[in-house]
Amino acid sequence: MVLTDLKKLKLIAIVLTISLVFTSLPGFLWTEKEVMAAETNVSITLPATVKCNEIFNGAVVIDQVDSLNACNYDIVFDSSLLEVLDVTPGNIAEQDIPVGNWQDMEPGRIRIIQDLPGVESVSGSGTLVNLTIRAKGLAGTTASISLENGTLSNANADEISASWTGASTTII
Repeated sequence: MVLTDLKKLKLIAIVLTISLVFTSLPGFLWTEKEVMAAETNVSITLPATVKCNEIFNGAVVIDQVDSLNACNYDIVFDSSLLEVLDVTPGNIAEQDIPVGNWQDMEPGRIRIIQDLPGVESVSGSGTLVNLTIRAKGLAGTTASISLENGTLSNANADEISASWTGASTTII
């Protein structure tokens, strides 16, 4: 079967039209904000090793958040190995992230509540809180910190999807 030039042009036009439809579907089916929200990660940063009785710094960091207005989460750890001495505000895109409240819920569990004033929001990557921690365990032990019951929300109180990851340090 031999295609005439007109039939070839029609076939090319159909293929280009189909290609155009499929390349525009992602913007039609989901927005960039939804894609960014799926990539949000909240994690703990700690030094790889610390000395017994050493006071050291850690942080709760956030990557790729879009329109963050408030968050709350628990920091969970073995209180026989670590002691959280202080929790201070973090910073995302040059915007301070105030700590509205942090309190010991029980030994080894601290609840943190953060809220930007009014209906402000911030996007980007940075630090939610800075932690001052004392290592109490014996040399050779590994101390882990996890994040539990975490919720991020925007100014409309809509939840922002995120993964939450803990960390560990070895006491030397």
